[in-house]
Amino acid sequence: MSSLFQAPDCKQWFERWQARLKRQPDSREASHRLMTTSNPAVIARNHRVEEALEAAVERADFTVMEKLLGFLSQPYQDPPEQAGYHLPAPPSSRAYRTFCGT
Repeated sequence: MSSLFQAPDCKQWFERWQARLKRQPDSREASHRLMTTSNPAVIARNHRVEEALEAAVERADFTVMEKLLGFLSQPYQDPPEQAGYHLPAPPSSRAYRTFCGT
């Protein structure tokens, strides 16, 4: 089991989900296909957007933004070069708030 599911609430959810998969008539492969076509592998996480904006504004480096936009244009793809874009901000990162209109 992934370390992601070690928190008590997540662990309980994971166990219920595994039991549910066993009861379903569809194969695990069919369930996996459904999940990968319904859940994006990458989303516009705040720390990634900030990283891209900072590079563009402070260094006139648009490659970070172009890379992020490339991944976001195909959110259900999960190529190796996109590794890490699905992860939350590191714990050392500052708390981030967004407001309507941002």
